[in-house]
Amino acid sequence: MNRQDIEQEIAGSRALKRWEMHDLNLAGLDFSGVDATGARFVNCVLKGSHFKGTVLTEAEFVGCALDGTDFSSANLAQSSFSGCTGVDDALSRVLIDGGAKIDSATAPPVTRSMRSMGFAALAAVVIVAAVLFARSGREDAGDLHPGGGVPAPTAPTAAPEPTPTPPLSASEVLDHGLSLLHQGQTDEALPFLAEAVQKSPGNRKALLPLAEALMKLDRPLDARRHLEAVLSQNPAQDVDVPVRQDLAETYQRADDPASADKVYEGLAAKYAGNDEIIRGLILNHANLRWKTGDYKGALAKFRELEKISDREQLPGVYLLMGLVHLDMDEPAKARQLFQTVMRKYPESETIAMEARVHLATMDIKDGRADKALENLTSALRAGADEGQVFNAIFKVYADKQKAGKADDAAKLLETMTRLFADQPAQLATIYVEKGKIAMEAGDLENAETDFRNAEKLSQDPTQQAWIRESLEEIGRSQASPTPTAS
Repeated sequence: MNRQDIEQEIAGSRALKRWEMHDLNLAGLDFSGVDATGARFVNCVLKGSHFKGTVLTEAEFVGCALDGTDFSSANLAQSSFSGCTGVDDALSRVLIDGGAKIDSATAPPVTRSMRSMGFAALAAVVIVAAVLFARSGREDAGDLHPGGGVPAPTAPTAAPEPTPTPPLSASEVLDHGLSLLHQGQTDEALPFLAEAVQKSPGNRKALLPLAEALMKLDRPLDARRHLEAVLSQNPAQDVDVPVRQDLAETYQRADDPASADKVYEGLAAKYAGNDEIIRGLILNHANLRWKTGDYKGALAKFRELEKISDREQLPGVYLLMGLVHLDMDEPAKARQLFQTVMRKYPESETIAMEARVHLATMDIKDGRADKALENLTSALRAGADEGQVFNAIFKVYADKQKAGKADDAAKLLETMTRLFADQPAQLATIYVEKGKIAMEAGDLENAETDFRNAEKLSQDPTQQAWIRESLEEIGRSQASPTPTAS
């Protein structure tokens, strides 16, 4: 995994749930609005990175450089920080600026439900999964001779009966299952999580991750049974609300949207009068419909949300509505909403800037690269995050490559080269892509030049290793004699 993989995932699904990121230079990367529930950042450079509105519930930061990192409006509930530099300053600025959910931040993570209720970010669907930290494996030490040396020879004796290994306790089985789930090994985790529930019936810490694993394996009916077991315990509001939303998702995923609607209607009635919860419910209901392809249903909920949102929240609602219209292949309506955000809500700088980036991306798709370049350059000068801009354009590039539009993709790389001429990390990725194209075309000379340029700029160890391997492959190809016609 390298920085480019993460940038592409952010640009695509906007979800990094339970991702493991080790020894990466992610300085300045924009994680804003991303669902990074249970993600682990180990020995990563995150200086100047943006986590504005990011869901970081149960996330772990170990040995990371966090100087200048922006956590404003992030959901840091049950997150943990250990051995990190700059963390005190980063969190103190969050407390001063406000907007972030940081209850129990820096404490060891505990199992939570699969959904966060945060509304301020107004970003992609938030499904907060239950994750615990992994326990180390058990090791049995052998016996040592009392004197520390080799015992004297003795007459042969019958081999001792092996000592039976005691069965794992419910907590040990659960920890092992959670460790596997944390690493993305859902199939392997499932039997351990199921055994943990068998050994400790009614244990919410086992029921919730088991339901999560079943949902990941597209078994919503089985997941529903365990979620209902949690709800039968009459949990407090902080568990009741997200778990019922997870329950609604099991119905939506099982092609029963009417029942999903009833769950949300019941929640709305139960928590009527709590404006924050009601807004969060409507937002998550809209996102659930959006995620499952019910675009018209999603827009209906966003319009409902529009009626009860204030001026600070409206631009985020319009931005999401525009993105839904893009998924519906209705660019004219999307463009109108993005322009509304920019024209009427200039004070919402981050959202307005994101709307500008989406407009420019649409211009690129329509072949108006010069106009897009002008707008993106303007956006960068006005403070747009170069990582977000790069991700948006790179997604267009990847789509053109996938569609077999090699000439369009190559032209876009040239546009990106001009736009990110002073951004080493992004420029390194661009040169890598150029080198790949040249290499596939058999143009080893230009491929080597592009990879050499990337090598000088890249600060990502994984990317650097890939570049070295590619250069070695080119060297071997150049050293091989070219067959001649007889």
